[in-house]
Amino acid sequence: MKKRYRFLFNFIFKHAKDWIFISLIFNILLGFLPLASLWITENLVNEISKMISSKSGADFGPLLHLLFIQLIILLFSFSSGNITRLYDTHVAERLNYHLTKIVSIKAASVPLAYFDLPEFHHHHERIHGHLGERVLSPVKRIYAFVKESLTLFSLIGYLLSTHWGLSVLSMLAIVPTLIVQMRFSSQQFVMMKYQTPNARKANYFALLLNSREIAKEVRLFKLKDYFIQQWSKFYRKNMNEYLTLLRKQEYIQIGLYLLTSLLYVAAVVLVISLLRSTSLSIGAFVAILQSFERTQNSANSIAINVSQFYKDHLYITDLVGFLSFKEDKIIEYTGKTPFPHTLQKGIRFHNVSFKYPFSERPVLKDISFEIKSGEKVAIVGANGSGKTTLVKCLMGLYPVEKGQIYFDDIPITDMNRDDLYEKITCIFQDFVRFNLSVKENIAVGSISDINQLSKIQSASKKVEIHDLITSFPDQYDTVLGRVLMDGEDLSGGQWQKIGLARALVKEGEIYILDEPTAALDPLSELEVFEKFENLTSNKTTIFISHRMAAARLADRILVLKNGKLIEQGNHWDLISLNGEYANMYRMQAKWYE
Repeated sequence: MKKRYRFLFNFIFKHAKDWIFISLIFNILLGFLPLASLWITENLVNEISKMISSKSGADFGPLLHLLFIQLIILLFSFSSGNITRLYDTHVAERLNYHLTKIVSIKAASVPLAYFDLPEFHHHHERIHGHLGERVLSPVKRIYAFVKESLTLFSLIGYLLSTHWGLSVLSMLAIVPTLIVQMRFSSQQFVMMKYQTPNARKANYFALLLNSREIAKEVRLFKLKDYFIQQWSKFYRKNMNEYLTLLRKQEYIQIGLYLLTSLLYVAAVVLVISLLRSTSLSIGAFVAILQSFERTQNSANSIAINVSQFYKDHLYITDLVGFLSFKEDKIIEYTGKTPFPHTLQKGIRFHNVSFKYPFSERPVLKDISFEIKSGEKVAIVGANGSGKTTLVKCLMGLYPVEKGQIYFDDIPITDMNRDDLYEKITCIFQDFVRFNLSVKENIAVGSISDINQLSKIQSASKKVEIHDLITSFPDQYDTVLGRVLMDGEDLSGGQWQKIGLARALVKEGEIYILDEPTAALDPLSELEVFEKFENLTSNKTTIFISHRMAAARLADRILVLKNGKLIEQGNHWDLISLNGEYANMYRMQAKWYE
């Protein structure tokens, strides 16, 4: 508990120190305001009563004086709400900016394997939305508790000065209200946590129905009704659970209102009896009733704030839990050794085995091979043979379970992760097509060069996309895609060239093409591989494909099957071997005839 609240107060103190002190002073002043207002009300009623009953000329001086004070109190009371809301919103937005940044950095920094964990996604989903306001909320609850406590005890003191029974009656409703509010706050948070998986499923089906990229399939395969049915199932399940809890809460709340009403009636009876048996003034009578009503409101407000603070406490626990989220079964590379300035010996896999987190099925099984510096290597195999997983392990995106990967005899476990990423560039099969400018889409390969237009243009010329780009009205500032704004739509082949330019602009030591041309026909794929092979001469290059023609360009070919390395050699060696590669090559040869 100390850890989470240390984080909360340190964070707010760092980014909103002024708000902490100003809000505290403001709430203390507001806490005594109802007592001051009651005092004015009592004296105003007594003064007016005196004027009505007086037979001599009325003296308006005291009345005007009291009215002026009442005006000041009313102005402060009404304007304080507007000022507080404006100030709180300003601070909440400031905190939201910093917290969103922290959460985003956390999500972008955790090991890639975390994104294979549903619990990580659920946790991430739960903490999102109005972060600044939700982090500020527990402190606001504390301040509201202070304010309402000052109001409550000052008014109880006022009631106690009249009759002890009035203070007892005013306090009777606070305990059941507190119990009920805390109980439902806990249930609401637990329900939100429990409902997160179904909420994510409902949002997913809503996304499918509203996504531009999926619109074609929705219409062509008549998926609209099925997706709406699935969305409705998950949405209505959560909705019904929420409404059931809300209905139960409102019924109990009605019972509490009945209790407070009965206590108010009892207080009125007691005040009337006091009015008959003592010299209680009319002003005091009015002030006592207002005081009793305000005391009940303060007591109810304290109960609500305490219960809501408990709910906020659960959220802060969840937030701090996400920021410190760590799965012990997932290894993280924390080495400090820099990547070699220039790769000399090359890359070596030694008895590498791997399986995905919380899966018992091995994806890579005892794989060993070497890639010399500057060598062009093709990794081939059927879909699901482990090709992409192998290069993800090579890039340090997934830590190997057994064995070791070496770069110039330096174990990957000892290597600085950021330095490793800096030296490797990869175009994945599903490389991201950002709805950003052409310049940004290429520069993401080396974002530090975002303003080096000549370097970006050089990469685009090498892949022969420069002329198309310069034909656009905004040239390299042209937005690609139509998701965020009206931009240019590119063909699959044109996007492939953007992807190649993205890889070339980085100028790494190791280049990897992980089936980025899978959507192209075999001859177009071969043309892309030939172009890339020429552009990356003297660089260590790895091609991944399940098509054999592109493999002929490689100095050496690695053949994977069911997670095992079963063959390796050049094209003619493997044809002569008459094994898996030769069989796959003959099956695909007709594509090129």
